[in-house]
Amino acid sequence: MNNLKTSLAVLLALSINACVTEKVESVSDSATLGANDDLTSPNALHSTKQAVIDAEKAVENQNFELLAFTNKVINFPGIDMNLYPLDDLQQQCGVKYLSGSGDTLEIGESTEGRKALKNYATTYNLIVLKGCQTFHKNNQK
Repeated sequence: MNNLKTSLAVLLALSINACVTEKVESVSDSATLGANDDLTSPNALHSTKQAVIDAEKAVENQNFELLAFTNKVINFPGIDMNLYPLDDLQQQCGVKYLSGSGDTLEIGESTEGRKALKNYATTYNLIVLKGCQTFHKNNQK
């Protein structure tokens, strides 16, 4: 019985530690924006004007992938997840995971950079979501 209690205590401690330190990586490299993409250059991310330009271009090309933060729970900045279920967003619009957007900041990463990324993604997502909805509404049979 004592061994069972000790084992359970160790497992609990390990699971709590994992929750605190876990950094979630993207689900798929092909659906992840990274350092080599134009979208993540510092100038692009700090500009909501650039987000509008990028989102309008994406809608024009019928690329409705929404930008998602890769936290423990997938988060689409600017989109109320109570109104738009995750499965619906993934099926209708698609998802592009933002690398470096997990629950923890990297050493040397600033909170200002994270806020800029969130602002960019919020602006981008609102435009692309509207385009996605319009496209699907107009193409229903």
